[in-house]
Amino acid sequence: MKTIARPSGQVVSPNPTATGARTPRPRESPELKHADEASALLSSSSSAEKNSAAEPGDDGGAHGVTHPADSDCDCVFTPRKMEPLSTPLLVTSWICRVVAAVILLQTLYFKFTGAPESIYIFTQVGLEPWGRYASGVAELFAAILLLFPRATWAGALLAAGVMAGAIGSHLTKLGIVVKDDGGLLFALAAIVLTCSLLTAYIHRRQIPLIGQML
Repeated sequence: MKTIARPSGQVVSPNPTATGARTPRPRESPELKHADEASALLSSSSSAEKNSAAEPGDDGGAHGVTHPADSDCDCVFTPRKMEPLSTPLLVTSWICRVVAAVILLQTLYFKFTGAPESIYIFTQVGLEPWGRYASGVAELFAAILLLFPRATWAGALLAAGVMAGAIGSHLTKLGIVVKDDGGLLFALAAIVLTCSLLTAYIHRRQIPLIGQML
């Protein structure tokens, strides 16, 4: 930068403003201008997407937004919302489910191994051997479903249906006492039926289609 010397010997720097000189402004290239416009458009679109994701709405799923209430599976065996149960009802439910599942699993050994009592029962009702196997498979599925909270209603209804058939067979063809068992099989079937019906009633609102009407 050049300096100007005055007669008094004082050295000063030239002031562009005082002299009226203008500093030339750099010319903006067209490429830089287009890049700035593209960046502004991208930032505005990103802000719009964030605002739409933050606002709850009925069409949130169309924009890829997942709401907490809809995150659970809504298939038949897994209802979207689990009904909160009080402590007494929850304890009662678990007691009934465990008792029914244990009894059902205990009888599977006799059905699948061809115990004489099981062969005799299903021969009397005319369903040996396929009825014995089918009954064992149904009881196995019922016991498993009873122990899963989201599928409890299905296990309870399945177990209640199987036990209703067993009790009907006792009352119509087999009798209360079968081969001097003192009515043990009939009593076990009645216990499972009672526990299953009580469990189904506690979890009745989980039943699809009709649960909300019960």
